[in-house]
Amino acid sequence: MNDVPLILSRRKITGLLLAQAFIITPLLVHIPLWICGLWMAIALWRWQMLGDKWFTPHKYLINVITISCAAGLYVNFTGRVGMDAALALLICTFILKVLEMRNLRDAQLIVFIGFIAISTQLLLSQTIGAAVYALICSGILMSSWRGIYLHRNKPFKQSLRRNLSIFFQTIPILLVLFIVLPRIGPLWTMPEDQVPKSGFSENLSLGDLGELVRNHDAAFRVSFDQEKPNHSDLYWRGLVLNQFDGKTWTYNNATTSLRTETEKNSSNLIDYKIILEAHGYRWLFALSQPARIKSEQNNLRINREGLVRSSEIIRQRMQYEVSSTTHPDIYQELSDVDKNTLLALPDNSNPQTRQLVAQWLAEGLTTDDIIAEMQNNITREFSYTLQPPALGTHSIDDFLFKTKSGFCEHFASSFAFVMRSAGVPARIVVGYQGGTWNEIEQYLLVSQADAHAWVEIWIDNHWRRIDPTAFVAPGRVESGIDEALTQNDQQLLSRRWQQSPWLWQLQKRWDAAGYVWYKFVINYDNDNQKRFLENILGSSDPWRLVFSLVGLMLFTAALIASVFWYRNRRIFSAEYEKIVYLLEKKLKKRGYQRHNGESVSAFCRRVGSRETQLTHQLTKISIEVEKSLYASTDINLVALTKMIREIRV
Repeated sequence: MNDVPLILSRRKITGLLLAQAFIITPLLVHIPLWICGLWMAIALWRWQMLGDKWFTPHKYLINVITISCAAGLYVNFTGRVGMDAALALLICTFILKVLEMRNLRDAQLIVFIGFIAISTQLLLSQTIGAAVYALICSGILMSSWRGIYLHRNKPFKQSLRRNLSIFFQTIPILLVLFIVLPRIGPLWTMPEDQVPKSGFSENLSLGDLGELVRNHDAAFRVSFDQEKPNHSDLYWRGLVLNQFDGKTWTYNNATTSLRTETEKNSSNLIDYKIILEAHGYRWLFALSQPARIKSEQNNLRINREGLVRSSEIIRQRMQYEVSSTTHPDIYQELSDVDKNTLLALPDNSNPQTRQLVAQWLAEGLTTDDIIAEMQNNITREFSYTLQPPALGTHSIDDFLFKTKSGFCEHFASSFAFVMRSAGVPARIVVGYQGGTWNEIEQYLLVSQADAHAWVEIWIDNHWRRIDPTAFVAPGRVESGIDEALTQNDQQLLSRRWQQSPWLWQLQKRWDAAGYVWYKFVINYDNDNQKRFLENILGSSDPWRLVFSLVGLMLFTAALIASVFWYRNRRIFSAEYEKIVYLLEKKLKKRGYQRHNGESVSAFCRRVGSRETQLTHQLTKISIEVEKSLYASTDINLVALTKMIREIRV
């Protein structure tokens, strides 16, 4: 039966092509461009075949096209077997099947491939927007699937109403299955070379952060268990860079530092939860010095620099809980190897800066005095900008004595260089500072635009945080980057939505919706499921869960049946109409149907002439109906209903 030739009208083929277009569109950025051209060519070809304008391709031609696609995929993905290659193969199959569609089985296969392609959308993106779009694609594909089986086209409004009805009937089932089905981990992960990297890298050169802050993508979101700290205390540590070659700061792990000691007094700890966006690296972010770290998704640890690290690359959005000390200083002993690393400077670099520091030391200035001198000079003579002038070979000298204009990495790099020249161990810390508070869901959004660099110097067995950017632009630390930039620099950030109050509120509400979506849907793991079921059922016992599930399914089925009964019930304006309806329904089961224009009495006489055992009953029923109809007498509804029910089918 499935091999019966299938004649598709223009409307039906349009529905299939429309569904295919909706499904493929969000996947185009992950597949080679020529596949998009292939889809447009085959869609046009199939459309022209409807009017016999173009010929139906022979199987040999289809084989040639298939082999050409396979060759194209081989060229594009040689040596790379991963998600992108599998996705491209799936889309090519989805497209080519439209060209060779001949029968009902082919049409069904196209629909099934379409559902698989929709699921890949959610593998690539799990945002609320992606989920809504996947639902829309599923609805369109279901409508096309149903339309294939219709022998005649129905009015658009009627078809739309029916398709929406079927679609929404599945939602209660989806919700029940989502809530109660066991949560299992992913069956596969994206290869490391296919994980997109975002944010800053493992190295820092002058100008890197000035480019990064123009990106407004979210880095992570934070919810606090206590009151939110002041904006000036929100230093999110991510990387520590301890080696400088004159241009770039990097991390040298050949150190022997003793493990950082953290404060364990719970009264001095701040607890918070972070939802981190995937960035393709192993580092995570935390305030000041983390004392405790917890995650259900990854194995996390706190390294000797007091930084949070994951055992795996952050391939997808994840949540973790942190408890950090409120004191910015970090206690740590340093070995001689550590001190040498943290004092090392490239030979013969930046002679003017070295000479200035040597002069200060000769004058007897202490470390605090040198810090004060740097603060005074930066406050009086320097400017904070996203567009600093280019620097030469001796970048620190050029910045301190010539251009005197830069972004946070310029100030941090020059300050660390001065401290090392003065014999004080110093390192650069890269992370984020501040964030935007979302009062709708009470969380802090930290974006790439909040990227920042500052300095930590080692004094009296403590790492002291010093942010030289605060010397020249205190508004950057106290309120955010927008308060520290000039009007020309603010235009480079392209935050036009903030200039419109309603657009800014709309953006906040959309981000809050995504935040809730992740917390309660994407992050619905075994632990969250257990807590949710215990709150509703009082226990997560399997038998209680089974009985509750069966009861919920029966309730849902009864609710759907009630809706159908209510929509299909007959409304009678008079009692005799109900008797006539019941009589017609009963006699129809015996093979008799009332003709158009045939009176009730004539219908009863016709049936009675053939079914003599029913003559008495039918005659009495017809008399009572005619009395009610013409003489307006009351009808004995109960007696007549009983009489009709006694008629054997």
